[in-house]
Amino acid sequence: METARPAYKAFIDKQLKIRHELWANKKKEFINKKMNILKDIILEAAKAELFKEENRIILARKAAERKARDDAIKQKEKEKGTFDSEPSGDSWSKGVAKP
Repeated sequence: METARPAYKAFIDKQLKIRHELWANKKKEFINKKMNILKDIILEAAKAELFKEENRIILARKAAERKARDDAIKQKEKEKGTFDSEPSGDSWSKGVAKP
């Protein structure tokens, strides 16, 4: 008669192998889940930074366009002789005609 030791050892080894595979799969799922969460956080932050940078570029372009337009207006006023580089007194804010 054969002892039960080899059969029991084979059974335990099989159970440990199954348990190890389940643990490896759960670990892999957990890591993938955490990585997806982290990826979403990183993508949201990157999108926010991209949006900020696009706004900075747009604002810089608009400021350059505004400066060019203002310079063109000043140049036209200088050519006409109606340009006053420094307002006198409070006439600027009150809308009073210049003397």
